[in-house]
Amino acid sequence: MFRHVVVDTPLGEAVDSGIVKTPIIGHGEKLVERPHDDAAYKYENHLTLGYKRWQSSFDEWKRTGKRPLLFVMTESTEAADQIAHRLNSDPLYKDLNDKTINLHTNLKGKLQKRGRGATAYYEFIEAEKQISAEDLEALRKLSRELDSSESPYLCIVSVLMLREGWDVRNVTTIVPLRPLTAKSKILPEQTLGRGLRRMTPPGEESVAETVTVVEHKSFLSLYEDELADEGLTLEAVDVEKVPRTTVSIFPDAENKDLVALDLEIPRLSQGIRIDSDLSDLDFEDVRKAFSNLEPLPLGEPREEEITYQGRHLITDELIEQMKIKLPLLSDPIGAISFYREELERAVKIKGTHQRLAPLLQRFIEEVLFEKSVDLYDDRVVGRLADSDVRTYIRATFVPLLRKKVTRHQERLAEEPPQSVTVWKPFQATHSETHPAQIAERTPFNLAPCNRQLEVAMTRFLDRAEDVASFAKNQGPQCLRIDALTTDGRRSLYAADFLIRCKNGNYLLAETKGRRDPDVAGKARAAAEWCKAASTSKVKWEYLYVSEDVFKQFAGDSVGELLRTCRPTLKKLLEEAGSSQLALPLGHSDTEESTRAVFEFISEDDLGSLPLRARKGIQEAVLLFDYMAKKKKVSFSPVFQPLLGPLDAAAEAILLDRLEPTLPEDSEEQAAFFTPDLTAQKKKHREFLENQASLLRRLLVHRSPIMPVGLLRFCLQYAAKDEPAPDGILSAVRERFRDERPDVAGLLGWVYDFRNTYIAHSKADLDDPDAAEDGLRRWIGAIDNLSRAMRDSQVAAL
Repeated sequence: MFRHVVVDTPLGEAVDSGIVKTPIIGHGEKLVERPHDDAAYKYENHLTLGYKRWQSSFDEWKRTGKRPLLFVMTESTEAADQIAHRLNSDPLYKDLNDKTINLHTNLKGKLQKRGRGATAYYEFIEAEKQISAEDLEALRKLSRELDSSESPYLCIVSVLMLREGWDVRNVTTIVPLRPLTAKSKILPEQTLGRGLRRMTPPGEESVAETVTVVEHKSFLSLYEDELADEGLTLEAVDVEKVPRTTVSIFPDAENKDLVALDLEIPRLSQGIRIDSDLSDLDFEDVRKAFSNLEPLPLGEPREEEITYQGRHLITDELIEQMKIKLPLLSDPIGAISFYREELERAVKIKGTHQRLAPLLQRFIEEVLFEKSVDLYDDRVVGRLADSDVRTYIRATFVPLLRKKVTRHQERLAEEPPQSVTVWKPFQATHSETHPAQIAERTPFNLAPCNRQLEVAMTRFLDRAEDVASFAKNQGPQCLRIDALTTDGRRSLYAADFLIRCKNGNYLLAETKGRRDPDVAGKARAAAEWCKAASTSKVKWEYLYVSEDVFKQFAGDSVGELLRTCRPTLKKLLEEAGSSQLALPLGHSDTEESTRAVFEFISEDDLGSLPLRARKGIQEAVLLFDYMAKKKKVSFSPVFQPLLGPLDAAAEAILLDRLEPTLPEDSEEQAAFFTPDLTAQKKKHREFLENQASLLRRLLVHRSPIMPVGLLRFCLQYAAKDEPAPDGILSAVRERFRDERPDVAGLLGWVYDFRNTYIAHSKADLDDPDAAEDGLRRWIGAIDNLSRAMRDSQVAAL
């Protein structure tokens, strides 16, 4: 009933929906306080790790023009002054020198203008004199402009400024140095909340953004005590191993011939416009729109009432009590205006009161209820605010109004075509389920993909014999076509790929592996756009590639794929005007891969694996199915979704077996990882020293390099008869002695396969039978390692 509604959304749901950034706890062994009176040196380890994490984030986003910010929260104004001074001056933090702003209410200093004209900016200069009220207000204004590309600051140090209004969105790294025992317990929560705001627009298909919090006791407690109730499962990783979640996509002039790979997109006028003219809307149209609904019961006159209680502010004693009658929307004319405004907002039109209000009144009086009534009847007044009345009014008028105000018009060329090689850099998600692919025939450095069907399409286009160039249609400058949804709303649709064939013609391609009720309307709009974009010299055509068709396709040209897909598109276009789609649009990626995956692993075994492993196996099997019948295709990408789960399984085994043997004393640890190897030959000694060093990285620093290879070494070394020196090598021999030999053999095979075909690409993996055999062994390795870990956990109980 209200125009502006605030919704309290659990943090877990907000993260899953892409409304806010994903928070990550970055921890590390080095996060210890140093004995020092100066906070800048006392928390040097925290600041240094936070600084390095911020540098990685800055490098990740710099091509897009976004400026990630480091936020340091201190325990006192004195600490804030000390830390800001060091960050602004110490070469150890050179990227933040003169770029750190100190924000708290007890500042001493003044604002000083730097530069002239349009390039002028204000800088805070510390001094002994207390800051003036005017300068403090100006400083707060400066803080609200930190996201701007013109801001000179990249780091914020703060104590109490978070109590004030704060809308900074570019914070990607937080270093909290204020204990949870502070008087205002909400401050740590506020700090995290400010860091969650996104740099880019929100949504389920938005770029995956993260905010890393460098571990502090106050925040660990906050996460454990508070965020679990918000439905959010937090990821805690070593701060030096926080993964990149995005990549910059840009025309790669340095490594590619952009002229040869260019694609030009016609710029056409819109094919749909909304016109507020309702002159042809009459009451018979309204009556017909209501014909499929049953009239509502009228009921009896009634008034809503609430109980009001007045209580003493201090003692909470009840002082007065009364019942207040609130007949909602008791003014019938006001109710008509309310519903008219609501309908205008829903349909995005204005100025229709003169035409729409009389129709609404007549609809309520003659059609809505079981019998005709007068608008001023007490029974009607009592019903006007009820949800069923509101729902019936919307269900009747919204589709009717959308149909009346929507105008289709011819698409005409408005401006010269745009080259994709002039697109500005943009950020795209890069993860196991949204991998960015390297491709030779795209003018961009990478092709960002959403799920494995797009990965398979990218690989196909990069090898198809008749494709000259292609690009992923993504980013703020991509081609968007106006289309109508199934409920008549105007929306913008971006197809997946732009393709230029060697004959000079273009394809606008969509890959579809999920059910989408609006797919027919999008297809019709895209086909109409292609027809309007075509000229006597260059033809555009819409290519709709369904998952089922692409799986069965075995050709090696996009022209053959186009011919294969035309029957599906034809049926789609026939369905475009229907309220129900008869065409089966395929299953979701997850449903499809779940069925196929049981050919590689049993349902019970799959269900016992960690979530990441299950998803990785489903993605790998689905991608293999897409590519199995293709010609001239490499199957190496099939194994990419399994790399992370395989390393995670190997790392878990290594930690489970070896962590209990790790000495606590630092000197004993040093000796533990430097065994006496003087009796070994030089080459073998250097090899064992390297393995001991890698095990130290894993067990002490939690930053392993290739855990699969490290586990393979442990299994092979434990099986040998040669004497093991004291320390880590002796622990390896003891802890891995009883492991199953078949697991060692399988892991060794997977390791060699990985180095040959995946990691180093020493040979092409173009044989589908060899790829299928490899996929079975990889899945078997993950299953065996996970099973060994479960057995160990059961034994420990």
